[in-house]
Amino acid sequence: MSILIRRSTRLLPVGAMTAEQMQQDYPRVRSLLATSRNEAKSLKGELRILAAELAEARRALASMQKRYIGRVGEELVAELTAGVIQHNKAPFDILTASGHRVEVKASKSNLADRYSASRKWQWSNLQGGRVRPKNYEYLFLLGERDVFLKRRDDEEGDFVLFCVPAPDVRNLVTEGGGVSCMTSLRGWRSAGIGRRYRVTEAWVRGFFGNRENAGLQPTIPAA
Repeated sequence: MSILIRRSTRLLPVGAMTAEQMQQDYPRVRSLLATSRNEAKSLKGELRILAAELAEARRALASMQKRYIGRVGEELVAELTAGVIQHNKAPFDILTASGHRVEVKASKSNLADRYSASRKWQWSNLQGGRVRPKNYEYLFLLGERDVFLKRRDDEEGDFVLFCVPAPDVRNLVTEGGGVSCMTSLRGWRSAGIGRRYRVTEAWVRGFFGNRENAGLQPTIPAA
């Protein structure tokens, strides 16, 4: 295979060039190589900047999606319970028609990990912090419905709902103050959450949306 070197506007095989021609072309070749290296360094720098900007855009999008789905979840529970959404610094989210203080956390359906098709919900900051602790009677966990799983006949809407009494929350949260659950509700932890706390919109509406239930404790139906 012949090695080609550019001379003027045409390429010459190295074997067809004289020593004088090669000596004349050598500075040009070095210049071209140096230019190529500089361009490669410049492109690598631009790629690093673009990668950083893309990562920042993804973080911003994830934050916006989290706030959006959180607001959608609050509005849904407020509608089901005929309740009133509280101000941002309140220790709970909604005062229901039945007079109960409830907190609402909503989660998108996320991939459990990069190597699996399984999906999970993740809810965070369930108890608040030392400066602003939560003070609610019931925690509603809303999980965006997994479109790949069949819904139950008694379910409606775009979310799977869980209603957790406040005393039970501390037994669910992990060290980071949150909880995760597989959308399939399989595995001992996820199955336990589904079995003990899964509810329907009709049930939420029937109890928390009824003023006559003021002061009463609901009996969460076993799934």
